[in-house]
Amino acid sequence: MITTQSGLTSQEVAARIAAGQVNHAPSATSRSLGDIIKANTLTWFNFVIGAMWIAMLIVAPFQDSLFGFAIVANTAIGIIQEWRAARALEKLSVLGAAQPVVRRDGIDISIPANEVVLDDVIVLNSGDQLVVDGIVVESTGLEIDESLLTGEADPVDKVAQDDAMSGSFVVAGSGLMQATR
Repeated sequence: MITTQSGLTSQEVAARIAAGQVNHAPSATSRSLGDIIKANTLTWFNFVIGAMWIAMLIVAPFQDSLFGFAIVANTAIGIIQEWRAARALEKLSVLGAAQPVVRRDGIDISIPANEVVLDDVIVLNSGDQLVVDGIVVESTGLEIDESLLTGEADPVDKVAQDDAMSGSFVVAGSGLMQATR
C-alpha cells in the first residue's frame, strides 16, 4: 500500500525497476558521427561535382581539376560544424534536464527523470516540470500549465484525483502526484 506520507519503499522501487516499470523515454539525441558523415558526403552536389572532378583528373592536367577540393572542403566543414553543434546540444540537454522530487521511504529526494518508477509519489512545487503522467493525490492551490500539450493558454486548477500530464509545468501552489504512466 502506497501512502503519500512515506511514498514507495526501497524494496518496492527495486521490484518496479526489475519489472521494467521505469520512466525510460526515447533518447532525443542527435545523429551519430557516422550518420553525420554519410549525410554530408552523399549529396547531389558532391555526386555531380565529384563526377566532373574524376573526369577532369582522367582527361585533363591536374591544375584544371583543383576545383574538386571544394567538395572536400565543403564536406569537411559541414561535418565538423554539425558534429560540434550536436555535442553542444547534448551538453545543454543534460544541464536543462528536469530533476523531479520523489518521496521514498518518507524522504523527499531529487532524482533524474529516468529513475522515476510506476506509483512513485512526486512532490510538485511551483516551477516544476511534470516528467511522467499521473494522478494528483494532494493539492494546495495547485495550478498546472498544460499549454504545450493542449494549446489552452490558461493554467488548469488541479484537485485530488485529477489527471496530470507529462510535459506540463506547475505555475502555482503545490501538491503530490502518483506516477501512473
